[in-house]
Amino acid sequence: MALKPAVDMPSSESVQGAAHADLSRIHLLFWTIGPASGLLQALALLNRIDHDAVAYLDKAGGFLHGAHGALLNAYWSPLYPFLLAHAIVFASPYWQATALHLVNFAIYLLVLLSFDFFLKEILPQASESAAPDALPERILRAFAYALVLWCCLIFTSLGQSHPDLLVIAAVFVLPPRWRKMQIGRGSSLLRFCGLRAARSRLSRNPLRARRNSNDLHRTRRMANHGIGNASHQ
Repeated sequence: MALKPAVDMPSSESVQGAAHADLSRIHLLFWTIGPASGLLQALALLNRIDHDAVAYLDKAGGFLHGAHGALLNAYWSPLYPFLLAHAIVFASPYWQATALHLVNFAIYLLVLLSFDFFLKEILPQASESAAPDALPERILRAFAYALVLWCCLIFTSLGQSHPDLLVIAAVFVLPPRWRKMQIGRGSSLLRFCGLRAARSRLSRNPLRARRNSNDLHRTRRMANHGIGNASHQ
């Protein structure tokens, strides 16, 4: 009776080594495609600015000429023109649009760095509390990298002049007590990111958020008043 050949089962060390190699390749691919795509988009939109860019450049120029109070506004973000002011300090008016896009590209790199740090803090904790049939970390990391690139380059492109990329970076650079909390894979992680993004969006400019809230209540009162008048006629 012939004996069946023994099947060599991969050891846990070899499996962990292969998984680590896959994560390294995904990480390298992200840091190759991400900055290159952002730089190409910034160069393609180098001479294109919107109406928000004109306002931010005007506030940055006012800050350079001593009007420091120009940054404090009930509508515009103060941090973004503050950064622009340091970028255009030696730039002529012709090169101010180029300096603006370079600032956007630098903020974009900051978002990638903060998101990569965020994943390094979250995914190992999620792996410890994950179910046996959960998705591997390499798939979650690849999906997360693709999602953040889509958010930065398509949903919020580098050609738009607003502080949203700064808000995204602030969402991922969390205090230590938030980084240490146990978050499982799935809906808990999505709810956590969504709540942090919403909170940062509202806290970006408190006066603007309060004004939007007042407008919402005023609109509701007007609608209720109109409905009441229609019911009496």
